[in-house]
Amino acid sequence: MSLARNTAYNLIGSAIPLAASIVTVPIYLRVIGLERYGLLAICWVLLGYMEALEFGLGTATAQRIALLKNGTSEMRSETVWAAFVLALIIGIAGALLLLVLAPAVLHAAMDQRSAFAQEVGHSILWLALLVPLTTCYSALSGALQGREDFFRLNLIKGTGSAALAVVPLLAALSFGPELRVLIVALLVIRVATVAVLFLACRNAVPLSRAKRPSRAILKSLVTFGGWVTGEGLLAPILLSAEKLAIGWLRTATTVSVYMIPFNILSRLLMLPQSLAVALIPRFAGMETRDADETTRQALRNLDRLATPLVLFTMLALKPFLFVWIGASLAAVCAPVGVILAAGFWFNSCTHVPYARLIGTGRPDLVVKLVIIQLPLYLALLYFWITSGGVIGGALAWSFRAFFELLLFLATAHQLRLSAGLAFPAILVIAAAGISFLTPVASVIGAAALVLLLAMSIIRSWTLLASVRSLGFGRLAEVQRISQSTGASPRQHQSIEE
Repeated sequence: MSLARNTAYNLIGSAIPLAASIVTVPIYLRVIGLERYGLLAICWVLLGYMEALEFGLGTATAQRIALLKNGTSEMRSETVWAAFVLALIIGIAGALLLLVLAPAVLHAAMDQRSAFAQEVGHSILWLALLVPLTTCYSALSGALQGREDFFRLNLIKGTGSAALAVVPLLAALSFGPELRVLIVALLVIRVATVAVLFLACRNAVPLSRAKRPSRAILKSLVTFGGWVTGEGLLAPILLSAEKLAIGWLRTATTVSVYMIPFNILSRLLMLPQSLAVALIPRFAGMETRDADETTRQALRNLDRLATPLVLFTMLALKPFLFVWIGASLAAVCAPVGVILAAGFWFNSCTHVPYARLIGTGRPDLVVKLVIIQLPLYLALLYFWITSGGVIGGALAWSFRAFFELLLFLATAHQLRLSAGLAFPAILVIAAAGISFLTPVASVIGAAALVLLLAMSIIRSWTLLASVRSLGFGRLAEVQRISQSTGASPRQHQSIEE
């Protein structure tokens, strides 16, 4: 299966819920009102926190199933059943926890004279039932990811995400806009999605009759998933610490100046995240030399795609902000945005060595790298925000992204690949500097950015055109031949060369 095709499937699957939310949010606000929509959003946040307690079972299942690519179907089936049972147990525990926490959180978010207090009380139980469904959804998705069945996975997830946006709205129009009606609609869609995922796994794994899972399989899933959970709990601190620091050291208004461009630019990560999801099962069980080649090609092709995209974003960001939010606010948001855009380029590249560490079974190293960065980053934030305000916060975030890339490459023993990223990094930093220093109406600044963008496009087109299937076709062909002849991919590459 082509890695580029899998990445495209993941990218489309990520774009579907984004498009659905853009269309439906204004309608929701008209149909159910601002306060009730806020309560629904808080329900989603609570579910997100409960999902974070699933001990990384989705990623752990994907990695373990990928390792069993050439194993027996009985071994894969036993692993998936073990993950499903664990997900169900964790989900039930999470549901009980949610029953305790949700009333206090939702009532605290309401006005004291709110008319929705009774609606909240009637909705808690239905909300809690969503938790075990969410954890089982994660485990079954991981099984399809491990089998690299990304077309079917994203078809199911994309359809389910679109239904989660549309069906509660239809339910509100048909039965009334009560919070309970909305959550029951969400529950029905989630039940249907989990059922379809289960049927897909029964065919793709394939699943046999359920057996009592062995202690060794349970231990491996919990150990691996525990490290993934640790990374999942610590990594958001790195991604959001500057927002809290800006609010603490400056003002809430300053946080808004930072968040407006940050939320726009975060969409740039859809591409590397989609690639990382496709890479994790591919890295599982690879020999070191094959993993090195895959890392090199993935990073090279991500650079070829991400660099023109980031440079175009820098070129278009200022005019877009001026039209979207007005000249006065755009004047302070745009400089922050161009600095963050450079940081997002470095962060995008980090997804490749990250996927390698996870795919090769070393999530512990990812957690340790986050711990290493955290105290240094917090100190940097304090000094740079104190001296430079919101611009200092953006610089600190982007510098951390640069440092993190080098750290991940070094840990994956791929630091030599940084030499190939030097030229595009210079293009990105130069573009950020030009955009930061020139006003929106500067013809010279715009011309310089267009020139840098043209250089990146020509460079990407020239290099990508020389490699079939976005650079992964030759590697895929080598692996296919090696599987049919019994020789290693490296031997075939040597013969060709």
